[in-house]
Amino acid sequence: MMAAASNPLPPSIRFIERDWLCANHVMFRDGTGRDVRVTLLDSGYGGTVQTTLSHVRGVLKEWGASSLHRVVNTHIHSDHIGGNAELLRQFPGCRIAIPAAEAAALNAWDSPPQMLSYADQQAEAFQWHELIEPGQTLTLGGEQWQTIATPGHDMGSLVLYAPRLKTLISADALWESGAGFVPPQAIDPAALPAQRATFERLATLDVAWVIPGHG
Repeated sequence: MMAAASNPLPPSIRFIERDWLCANHVMFRDGTGRDVRVTLLDSGYGGTVQTTLSHVRGVLKEWGASSLHRVVNTHIHSDHIGGNAELLRQFPGCRIAIPAAEAAALNAWDSPPQMLSYADQQAEAFQWHELIEPGQTLTLGGEQWQTIATPGHDMGSLVLYAPRLKTLISADALWESGAGFVPPQAIDPAALPAQRATFERLATLDVAWVIPGHG
């Protein structure tokens, strides 16, 4: 993977870097005028949701959008889904999309895959409306994004890849300087082999830019 010289993102896509523990956000604008629809990728940690709201409202205003249309979660750890419940309250009609492989773990809230108690973290339960499968193509920000399963750090996680932009939104499969924590064998013996396979899968992509989950 090589570095590029300038920001490849079109004006319809906005990257928002956050501090630890909160995951980064990406916002997408589709449609025009009164039909503009805005999607947020990952809602951050619950304890910093007011900062998340400030970022979201700022971009909505800049883009001339009255509300948030959808939240897409890459996976179900607290620093990626922690703002979902408050966003649903603040933006009536907003819809939540989660990876299909994560639904069972969310139904069994604070299950081992979610690692809330294990990591001494909190998150508010929320309603979701849409399941996203690996291999789908999502239109976000006027670009076509392929959803790719990236088990390891989280066994149900997805990343998004835009071939035209040569851009990978990597969630916690890749960080700026490393990757997300992989659960120990006592929690999930399949996690480390899955993470290795994820690295091998991502290495086959034609990527010039990575938008990481952190950093």
